[in-house]
Amino acid sequence: MKEEIILFIKKFNSIRALGFVKAVNNDNSGIGLTFEKLIGKESDNFPFPDFYNLIEIKTKLIYSKTPIHLFKLTPYGNSFIETKRIYEKYGYYRSTDKEYKVFNGTIYANKILKIGLNYYFSLDVNHIEKKVKLLVYNSQMKMIDCTAYWDFDSLENALIRKLNYLALVFVCKKNINQETHYKYIKYNIYKLSDFNTFLILLSKGIIGITFSIDVYKNEKRYGQIHDHGTTFNINKNDIEKLFIRIL
Repeated sequence: MKEEIILFIKKFNSIRALGFVKAVNNDNSGIGLTFEKLIGKESDNFPFPDFYNLIEIKTKLIYSKTPIHLFKLTPYGNSFIETKRIYEKYGYYRSTDKEYKVFNGTIYANKILKIGLNYYFSLDVNHIEKKVKLLVYNSQMKMIDCTAYWDFDSLENALIRKLNYLALVFVCKKNINQETHYKYIKYNIYKLSDFNTFLILLSKGIIGITFSIDVYKNEKRYGQIHDHGTTFNINKNDIEKLFIRIL
């Protein structure tokens, strides 16, 4: 067994022995940030694994059904910033805020889904062009755009660099004196299968791609586009279709 995995297990056992610990904040990011602080990792946005550049850590509430975010990768296209083009062309106004547009939704290869008021979206896992292409349809279901894409090489590099080993940590949550606390109770450790498996799961709609684009609301950058990242996701119950559990 790799030394980094043995060290992770030792650190996790010491964290579990603490019981419920106060979260570093009370929003949704606290579950992961608190564990990172306990395990000795500083928060960052680098595209490398969390623990000694080998193990990526994902924390999930024990009963949560929200997808697991695998990695982020911005699409390419004819525009210098392709997500900005997508936002400007296909974004929509929320019913509660019609001053600025958003573009939020998860897109799959096995179905065509509506995002916003006028457009529908799907994915094409194209083995001939070696690209995953974003397909856009109008209200008459005519394809009008297929210029945004992720090439296979970039996807493979992002997947293997970030997720060769994965630790999925299960967590309980409790409010104590009106403050959020977490208890890190168990873990599973996985080894990535291969890139071809990833493409198969993407083509079957088991893995989806989520856009999350809106605007800043703080005074300094108010109204400027705020791209939270384009994320590849998988449901917790499907994790062993992409990974092999080793512990």
